[in-house]
Amino acid sequence: MMVNRAREDTEEWKKGLRLEENSTIANQPHNKLTKWQSPTSGSLKCNVDGGWRKDGTQSGLGWILRDKKGMVRWLGAKSCPHVRSVIETEAGGLRWAMIMISSFGYSSVIFKTDSRSLVNAVHHPEDMLQLNPIIQDIIHLINLFDEVKIIFNPRECNSVTDRITRETIFHESFAPKLYS
Repeated sequence: MMVNRAREDTEEWKKGLRLEENSTIANQPHNKLTKWQSPTSGSLKCNVDGGWRKDGTQSGLGWILRDKKGMVRWLGAKSCPHVRSVIETEAGGLRWAMIMISSFGYSSVIFKTDSRSLVNAVHHPEDMLQLNPIIQDIIHLINLFDEVKIIFNPRECNSVTDRITRETIFHESFAPKLYS
């Protein structure tokens, strides 16, 4: 069963990569077109996502770190109890990805999230005071990298990370899972 799920995930990732490379996606509300681009030479790209249950009992965090060719370097997934909101889940996912990736020694990373609110909160922390502790952690973590960007990525370009987080919400264990 686990092997089949891994195959399904690989196929979905490949399909998503082809979709990202070969299509343009409307970036609402600015109506600009976005096309998937590999990170600049020497940089890696990390897609981050958070999934949240409306009852607040559990959330899932997931991230995928890829190189210039789109090959997965690392993948992380974990379940978290008692998270109050979607934005808190998204912020927790970004913070966890930054902690792990910096601990692996990577210094030039583009973090992409499908949460416009999170990107705005990182760039304007005074606008999201309820997230202040998490945002302050993220701002501190930025200093651990030589080069870092945190940018919005349309949900359509984040399907694999979205699937990871949706499945992680229902994990019985809160132990993080890392794959390379």
